[in-house]
Amino acid sequence: MSRGWPWPLLAWLAAGCSESLPPESRIDKLRLLAIRAEPPEVSPGGSSVLDALVASPPPDPGQSDPLTSYLWLACAPVDGTASATGSAIGACAYDGTSNIPLCAETPAAPICLLGASPSVTYAAAANALGASPARSVVITMIVADASVGGAIGCAMSAAGHDGVPTDPDHCLIGVKQLTISCNPIPNHNPRLYSLALDGVTQLPWPFALDGPDTVLAARRCPASLVGHSPLCPTGSGDEREPPPGAAPQCTSGTTDTTGFQVESQQVSYYASAGTLGPIRAFLQPDNCTGDCLQMPLPEVTRTVWTPPASDEASYVHNGLVRFFVVLRDDRGGVDWLVAQAKQQ
Repeated sequence: MSRGWPWPLLAWLAAGCSESLPPESRIDKLRLLAIRAEPPEVSPGGSSVLDALVASPPPDPGQSDPLTSYLWLACAPVDGTASATGSAIGACAYDGTSNIPLCAETPAAPICLLGASPSVTYAAAANALGASPARSVVITMIVADASVGGAIGCAMSAAGHDGVPTDPDHCLIGVKQLTISCNPIPNHNPRLYSLALDGVTQLPWPFALDGPDTVLAARRCPASLVGHSPLCPTGSGDEREPPPGAAPQCTSGTTDTTGFQVESQQVSYYASAGTLGPIRAFLQPDNCTGDCLQMPLPEVTRTVWTPPASDEASYVHNGLVRFFVVLRDDRGGVDWLVAQAKQQ
């Protein structure tokens, strides 16, 4: 017997959810910072493992992190590689009269359920491309804590509120685009290698209230380790991508990489207390053109963290501050590292 979830859980999907992040770097409540697909681009018949960076401040003494639950859903593939927006979600046509099937049982359904765990796997059908060189799958994730009835309660409340969570401090919805293609040089996720606070890599980092500014450094996988370390698999460093507007290539021989350019990347910084600035670092300079697009990207980016002042001690839960650093490329690749500092 086929199992599934009722349509009200998915009604909000047509409203169009956004994966865009708010500009604030303070993690003072439940936040969805990133959704990762590993790999971010698959061939027909291949699979991708999905997980998410769900952030929250440290719990108070005697307390634990909020108990969260998840729902993952997928649309049927659509032609092209458009961004995961409301228009892409609208392609998930559904009449609303029957249950949502499981993707494992009905992978060709307009909308299907991938699972309800922190990590799920999407399997692309062997005929997923048809006559198209590339197709997009919009994957939607709901994460919520018990105060709103978990992920199911979150989805139900959003279904009756034009697809918008009624309690966004405890109920979060995010969207991820997964690319299915015949590209012989598919995209890979970039990788962060290490984090350091004023040169210290051993955790937890020490800090004091009213302390001096410190430098938070994020290091990507060094070129010398890419392909030679489990932490830095092939494709985790600088990657070259086709120029904008280039048609996807489906070749079995040598791929023509004429005009390919180094893929841009950016790093975003978040902390549960204190102040970060800048909160984002772009690894290519502004107005990068010509030879600039062929230059290697810097391995290390830096920002300044100012520890919380005495009158901000309420943000320091149990003497701890959490840090979250997210690395993205411009084709859906994502990685992150999480660190912690302890008040001395």
